[in-house]
Amino acid sequence: MKIIFLGTGHGVPSDERYCQSILAEQGQNAYLIDAGAPIIDILLRMHYDITRIKAIFITHMHGDHFDGLARFTELCS
Repeated sequence: MKIIFLGTGHGVPSDERYCQSILAEQGQNAYLIDAGAPIIDILLRMHYDITRIKAIFITHMHGDHFDGLARFTELCS
């Protein structure tokens, strides 16, 4: 399994750290653990194939852990 830290910041994004998002890759499948903003922008800049993401797990309901979820799901559907 490969773990990629996309964002490790606290509730307020800065130019140095994004809100909480972790990408876990297992074979051809990937999973997001939290979806802090701007998760879709980060993945697009990485040229990441978002069709590999099979599930998103939200650890708790603070905005810095799920604010990017709505935009991500809009672009995927």
